[in-house]
Amino acid sequence: MDPKVVENELRSHKIREGPIYKRTKFLQEWRERWMVLTMNYILIFTSRNLKELAEFIDLREVKTYKSYLRKEEDMIPAGFKIRTLEDMFYFCARNCNEKWTWLVSLERLMDFKYAGKSPYNNAEMIKTKGFMGQREFERGKFDEPEF
Repeated sequence: MDPKVVENELRSHKIREGPIYKRTKFLQEWRERWMVLTMNYILIFTSRNLKELAEFIDLREVKTYKSYLRKEEDMIPAGFKIRTLEDMFYFCARNCNEKWTWLVSLERLMDFKYAGKSPYNNAEMIKTKGFMGQREFERGKFDEPEF
């Protein structure tokens, strides 16, 4: 992705950001990442300093997003997945409240952008009114991840 596009998204279109665990595609290992939801992309960085973009998801390619619990192994209560046209991305938030904050933010944004109608008529309304996840993050109050 063009660094100028990334810079513009971070400067002008950021909805929410925070730490996340993302499962690698090939090794199936969980790695800590920094995720930023913008009006057009989900940007996944290797760290909070936003220097190295690891991956990105174009929201125009998102087909589904939902809660994810492993059935065969240990349960992951804070897990969720995002399916695009060509890939499946698995994430784990630090707790269930944070997971639902991410999913509600994404749902409100997708409704706002693509469904053509939404009670969330601007970007400020999408920033998870009624959820504490972002405020807890800003105050530094986090539980350990629920793997």
